Amino acid sequence: MKNIFISYRRADTATVVGRVYDRLVARFGRKRVFKDVDDIPLAEDFRVRIERAIVRSGVQLIVIGTRWLYDEQGRNRLQNPNDPVRWEMELALQHRLRIIPLLVDGAVMPPEELFPDSIRAIAKFNGRSVRSADPDFDKDIRGVLRYLQPPISRRTFVRVGVGVVGVAGLSIVTGSGLLIANHEGALLGTRRYCVYSGHRSLIRALAWSPDGQKIASASEDGTVQVWTAATGSLIVTFAGHSGKVTSVAWSPDGAQIASTGEDATVHVWEAATGKVDFVYRGHDSSVSAVAWSPDGALIASGGGRVQVWSAKSGTLIYTFDKQSAISSLAWSPDGSQIVSASDSASVLIWDATTGKNVLHIREYEDYHTTALHVAWAPNGGRIAVADEYPFSEIEVFPANQTHLSNKFEQNGTSSLAWAPNSARIVSGSAHHTDSPIDLTPIVQVWNASDGQGVFTYRGHPGPVFAVAWSPDGSKIASGGGGGGISPDYSVQVWQAN
Repeated sequence: MKNIFISYRRADTATVVGRVYDRLVARFGRKRVFKDVDDIPLAEDFRVRIERAIVRSGVQLIVIGTRWLYDEQGRNRLQNPNDPVRWEMELALQHRLRIIPLLVDGAVMPPEELFPDSIRAIAKFNGRSVRSADPDFDKDIRGVLRYLQPPISRRTFVRVGVGVVGVAGLSIVTGSGLLIANHEGALLGTRRYCVYSGHRSLIRALAWSPDGQKIASASEDGTVQVWTAATGSLIVTFAGHSGKVTSVAWSPDGAQIASTGEDATVHVWEAATGKVDFVYRGHDSSVSAVAWSPDGALIASGGGRVQVWSAKSGTLIYTFDKQSAISSLAWSPDGSQIVSASDSASVLIWDATTGKNVLHIREYEDYHTTALHVAWAPNGGRIAVADEYPFSEIEVFPANQTHLSNKFEQNGTSSLAWAPNSARIVSGSAHHTDSPIDLTPIVQVWNASDGQGVFTYRGHPGPVFAVAWSPDGSKIASGGGGGGISPDYSVQVWQAN
């Protein structure tokens, strides 16, 4: 099992690095996390110890603050060949570690031209923002830890040319076709229809148009892009948000799109042109979820609280005040209720007419985790919830009841969607093999009735944070979540059966 190496400058980010280190140790154990101040004995050659630690690591976290690049005299530290942080990054590239920049308190990745040639590739890596103040730190570090989940199973993969062969569950990728193994090792065939590669950062959300002809993809690059599902041809790019885009939803008639962002806004805009109809500014913090009512009259959005407002005018109708830190929400198919999930693991059902709480499906005291995603089955009968580590599972509840009907265990589950016939569920994750670092990203299709895996899609080389089922049930779209030396920001459309 390989380790995690933390690279940082003490004068820049020592305090926040100490907190990051503590959270990593709590998750993976002290032996799996290296930080120079704590892990180099007295009288030992630090360069020898550092190099040995990097060789044994699978991930390097580069913690970047506002004083990381320039010294007190305004000189670029990275241009000094003897700079220890530069040397650590050179070793990480040489030994092919997975590199994750952590951008602290508004720091940004320096432009490529400020890096020396030996480490210039790092300027292109996708960074994760970390805020040092509470409660933001806790939320941000959980996002980092989602990349570094511990294993639940062992699989060995051997790369052969452009294909991938999996032992103990065979998976072979050749060209645009894909053979996929189920849990018993039987081969299943599927077809990849389209790969869309228009984004420059990880995909946070996907939504099919009601007619199944188009897909809207929301990304941390600050855009929503609408494109044809059959060919991947771009139709319109919406860049109205001032930060990362977190969720996206089509109006039931397909004429409009609502998108949310970390800029605390919800934009409602025309799907064909990208023209903004209005901007809803009722939230005072990042907005993580949005959904239209089935009749198209209302929109529910979740940030600090769930708010329901007019889809035509943006007039606030009511706020749900019994739950905070909303991570996901969904309307019941008949439009009478809303289910919402939060960072505190609670899942609640609300009366969509009055805003009153109908049922607490579950509470934090029973879970102590984050409910990342919630989805209501199209037939109205069940609700599915995806949990963050340590549970890393999907739970299915009968609608308006608190007892589980079944549970699917999938490590690193990050997103889910129901099939239109409510018979199956698709989930995206960053599934791990034999270490907290070695990732084998998968998209899993499950039988909703018994929790049995139907088949696994392995077309992405990195984490998968967004999935969506086409309205006719024939196709699934999955979005890349970065990761690795060549981050994957693609959206792939593939056969669902």
